[in-house]
Amino acid sequence: MIKTKRKALIVSAITILAFLAPPFGQIENLAAQQKLDLPTIEKAVICETVEDRTPRGIRQIYPSTIGTLYCFTHLLEIASEGTIYHIWYHGDSEVAKVELSISPPQWRTWSSKIILPGWKGHWKVEIVLGDHILKTLSFIIE
Repeated sequence: MIKTKRKALIVSAITILAFLAPPFGQIENLAAQQKLDLPTIEKAVICETVEDRTPRGIRQIYPSTIGTLYCFTHLLEIASEGTIYHIWYHGDSEVAKVELSISPPQWRTWSSKIILPGWKGHWKVEIVLGDHILKTLSFIIE
């Protein structure tokens, strides 16, 4: 009887830790970014267009006839002028690396990529500052 209760208590503790681990990891990542003086991403999305510095047509899946897609990034808490990169990948292959200037204290910027009809499959864009990947955005072309 005692062994059963102890086992149930251990299982409960493991379940709670498994549930809490991801938020603690996110807090740790945010703390590490602040220590390194990295900007905070307010918003980062893949979209069909950018109008008046606002992304439009945000989805996860796009048709192969889309033509052009945009990676929109809004950064806060920028410490100094610098450069970020949007690195576009089709599968595991890098297909574009776009250099974008940023300035304090906040900045909105975007890059675009022409998508040919035959480029179906999984895509991602890494938003990079120096040696640090600030965020990875994934999407699919059908």
